[in-house]
Amino acid sequence: MTVDIAIVLSILLVALILFITEKVRMDVTALLVLVSLALTGVLEPSEAISGFSNPAVITVWAMFILSEGLANTGVANIIGRYVLHHHAYFGLPLSRHEQHWRGRVDASRCFKSRSRNQH
Repeated sequence: MTVDIAIVLSILLVALILFITEKVRMDVTALLVLVSLALTGVLEPSEAISGFSNPAVITVWAMFILSEGLANTGVANIIGRYVLHHHAYFGLPLSRHEQHWRGRVDASRCFKSRSRNQH
């Protein structure tokens, strides 16, 4: 095992622990990983920040901002109540309807920190 591999595995282990325990916000943990890889010399600084120019990264970032804004303003709750109230309009029984949307919501929550609830 080379030194670079040992460094990457160590950083990965620390990041995994921080993600699981949520002692540090997820976005901060991700940036710490990025900075750690650059400072240890595993990545060149230009390589470390090159991913931010990827459209997929910008799209995910924009979705985080949009979803947080919808949640903070209460619009997400209004839409949710409307959809649940008018579930027959969508042609699905409530239980299937709930399962359909719960899966989508749970999948999106995998990427969101619970930091909003920890104020």
